[in-house]
Amino acid sequence: MMFLMLPLGFSAVVISVIYGLRAAIFVGLFVSGIAAVALGNSFSALLTGLLVSGIAGFAVRYSADYKKFFAYTFLSCWLVTTVSGIVFLGADLMEEGIFSNARLLILLPILGAICTAVCALAVLTIFELFPGVTTNMTFLTYTDRNHPLLKRLQMEAPGTYHHCERVASIAEKAATSIGCNPWKVQACALFHDIGKLSAPAMFTENAGGINTHEKLTPEESAAVIRRHVTYGLELARKYKLKRSLREAIACHHGTSFISFFYQMEQKQHPGEKIPEEKFRYDGPLPKDKENTILMLADCCEAALRSCTSPTPDEIYQKVNEIFQSKYLHRQLDDSALTLRELNLVKESFVNSLLTMNHSRIAYPKT
Repeated sequence: MMFLMLPLGFSAVVISVIYGLRAAIFVGLFVSGIAAVALGNSFSALLTGLLVSGIAGFAVRYSADYKKFFAYTFLSCWLVTTVSGIVFLGADLMEEGIFSNARLLILLPILGAICTAVCALAVLTIFELFPGVTTNMTFLTYTDRNHPLLKRLQMEAPGTYHHCERVASIAEKAATSIGCNPWKVQACALFHDIGKLSAPAMFTENAGGINTHEKLTPEESAAVIRRHVTYGLELARKYKLKRSLREAIACHHGTSFISFFYQMEQKQHPGEKIPEEKFRYDGPLPKDKENTILMLADCCEAALRSCTSPTPDEIYQKVNEIFQSKYLHRQLDDSALTLRELNLVKESFVNSLLTMNHSRIAYPKT
């Protein structure tokens, strides 16, 4: 009966929210086997551990809230161990006529479930202090608009902040459409352009219609534009942002070409060979699906902002051009997205941008 109060699902729920359900089940199998051997080769402990690990890991795998994580862990562990106790021990207790011990079939699983939920929440909180460990709860915390960096972005670069909000909305919906992590892509989108705090007025969305690059050479302008990635990484380290967010900042432009200023440089120096590395982002290319979606959403949102009252056909054409350009310029070479998923992301972008650029009725003056 002692196996009913053991925290057999502890390792599974912690691993599930960090590494996924598959890893949680493997770890749960290992822990259940050890517990079964320790209890004298108990088959009931082995089977209960497997069931608890699978069901509890499945229940918490998408948890983005600490309260829900605790509740799902407790309920799943309690229900599974209670049912397991009734199946394995109920008949024996009834035959012996020991009705008072029947209460243990409920009390012991409750104790075990509480112990599992409390320990898992405590250990998860400790793990999240490490830079490389992120969960959906971590990403949801970063979507708090009162974060110091986001508050700075609101006050010092409001145009960039509004751009990040729109990119977050577009990317989150696209990630959901293909089963990616919407909390991760939303958090990364909100922080991807924090490097523009280095010189907010040098970026169009904050310039207020003033050409702040007119006194700079094209090479200097390209250096300012490229600088927002490296400065973003500096701010990310200063504010101790998680590794996942730093990776998103580093790769949200991939190794794209800053063609506008490169062409200006060519016009000013006809016939000369212009070094391309001074007009290209350092990268790296995005590897996971969420960062690829972020890169595409960033380009599409910025491109559509340059259009005045775009029609649905123009929106579709512009999004399609950006996707083709990224593919032809090999910015998707390392991406985990399949062609099918890219098409679904494209459809999601078009729908989101259509609603964001909707027209309004011109009300007559009173």
